[in-house]
Amino acid sequence: LDRSIPFMPGWSFIYLGCFLFWAVNYILITRQSREEWFQFATGDYLSRLICGIFFVLLPTTNIRPEIVGDGVVQGLIRFIYRIDAPTNLFPSIHCMASWFCCIGLRKCKEIPEWYKLMSVLIAISVFISTLATRQHVLWDVAGGIGVAELTWFISNRTNGWKTYQRLNEKISVGISRRLGR
Repeated sequence: LDRSIPFMPGWSFIYLGCFLFWAVNYILITRQSREEWFQFATGDYLSRLICGIFFVLLPTTNIRPEIVGDGVVQGLIRFIYRIDAPTNLFPSIHCMASWFCCIGLRKCKEIPEWYKLMSVLIAISVFISTLATRQHVLWDVAGGIGVAELTWFISNRTNGWKTYQRLNEKISVGISRRLGR
């Protein structure tokens, strides 16, 4: 199935543009209640830990196509390939972070429904961009979404987020004391 998806280097604009999407949505998510923020952050951090475990224990790689031409799009895809090695692909952090942008807004009443829908559409575009630029395969995309949903579920169904909140507050107090505030 992955071979049937054509290589489309133009999707590299979305692949890189997702960093802005993440920044905007993560900022919106931080504006929720402290409890909701810590639940979100706990799920997000737990997901990164799971990715690290996969990257160490089950490293994956991908074969990339040869880039032909000297246009802007070809230069951009070469740049992506140069800065982002084709290793540690499962689960896709691009897809996971993009899906977290949607998850974090689900219960947020202050965010309009049109924006939540737009975030889902942008996340789906990021999924497609990871496939169209040959950065990931379908299993990586599914893994990213699955890990995001799993860690969100765990964070919201346990009190682990309270542990993270207490740790965060202790660190903040310690830093404040060192800075004399």
